[in-house]
Amino acid sequence: MSDEPRSEADGDPPIKVTDRRKFDREGHLRPDAPEAAATPQVEEDQTGGNGPDPEESLPLPRPPAREDATPGVAGALPKRVDFQQFVYFLYMSSLHELGVPTEAGGPPRPPDLDRARFFIDVLQILKEKTAGNLVGGEEKLLEEVLYNLQMQYVAASRASGTPTA
Repeated sequence: MSDEPRSEADGDPPIKVTDRRKFDREGHLRPDAPEAAATPQVEEDQTGGNGPDPEESLPLPRPPAREDATPGVAGALPKRVDFQQFVYFLYMSSLHELGVPTEAGGPPRPPDLDRARFFIDVLQILKEKTAGNLVGGEEKLLEEVLYNLQMQYVAASRASGTPTA
């Protein structure tokens, strides 16, 4: 074997390399990169920033229907997931594990506190790792979801007689 580079004269077609990355080495958007989809805006807090009331009903409203979901399919998943939908997914998964019915008229189920704690921990890690990189609405959503789940977890652990960690 030879360490010399191969050429077209060797009979092999040339290899073409196309850089399809959206960002350059410094992290800036390349001018030839496709434009990113606009991020949906979240409503600002109207409560004066005091946070949610733990005595209120806890499930957050469902996210609005996505324009990019598969048309004509009920409950279809969006073609692309944004940060808010990911947080909402983790929130609903944790509520489900806490035994809170996540669908209207759905049957209650016994809580699984270990699994609920897992989802709460994932959201806490997400909050720590994204600190300073979120827009106001995303940060507020993450804080409210975490607060809500922590209060639900404490209530569920007290009801089951399990000490909170």
